[in-house]
Amino acid sequence: MSLFILVLTMVFLLGLMSFASELLALGSEILEVKFGAGFVGSVILGFRSWRGELVVTILK
Repeated sequence: MSLFILVLTMVFLLGLMSFASELLALGSEILEVKFGAGFVGSVILGFRSWRGELVVTILK
């Protein structure tokens, strides 16, 4: 695989992660109005960290 394809893939994935982070932030702001900042922050951060640990455990 050429270096150009690898760099292009990396840039695409970085853009995709940035877009997903923006959607997560927008969703958090909407939910904060209804449930409060403390609850929403702990639930979303807990879900994000749990999902990452699950992927690492499955791949191991």
